[in-house]
Amino acid sequence: MSTADLAAALIGLRESTWRDHQATAAELAQLTAVVQATRAAIDDVLDARLATSAQAFLDVVRRIEETSERRFATLARGLLDVLDRLDSLQAAQPSSDPTELLARLSSLELPREQLRQLLAEQDVEAFTSLGEPYDPRRHEVVERRRDPACSAESVAAELTPGYWQRATGQPLRRARVVLRSPPA
Repeated sequence: MSTADLAAALIGLRESTWRDHQATAAELAQLTAVVQATRAAIDDVLDARLATSAQAFLDVVRRIEETSERRFATLARGLLDVLDRLDSLQAAQPSSDPTELLARLSSLELPREQLRQLLAEQDVEAFTSLGEPYDPRRHEVVERRRDPACSAESVAAELTPGYWQRATGQPLRRARVVLRSPPA
C-alpha cells in the first residue's frame, strides 16, 4: 500500500469518524431535550401534587380550628349558664327557713348536672380508683396508711375523683387518694 493510499484511507476514516461523531452528538442533543422535557413534566406533576396536598392540609387545619372553636363556644356558654345560676343563688336574700335552705340546696343539682353534661360533651369523664394499685400519673397521694397485711400499695380511699379525656386516655386531674401501703 502506498503512502497516497494510506493517506486517503486515513482521510476517509477521519471523515467517517467525524460523521459518526456528528450523528452521536445529534442523538445526544435529542436525548438531552427528551430528558429535560421529562424532568419538566415530572416537576409539573410534583408541583401540582404538592399544591393539592398543601391545600388538603390547610383544609384539615381549618376544620380542626372550627371544631375547636365550636366546642369552646359550647363549653363557655354552658359555664356561663352555670355561673348565672350560682350568682342568682348567691344574690338571694339570706334565710334561716329550713325549707328555703333545702330548696336552695336542691337547686344546685341543675348546675351540677349541666357541668357533668358539658364535661361529657368534651369527652371528659371521672374515673374511680378505689382498690386499684397506686399509679402516680392518676393518683395524688394525700395520706399513706401503713398496713402489715398489705403487700403492694393500693388506693384505700378516694377523696376527690380523677378526670380523664377519653380521646387521649390522659388524666386531666389526678384523683386525690389515701393509700394503703406495706410497712416501711
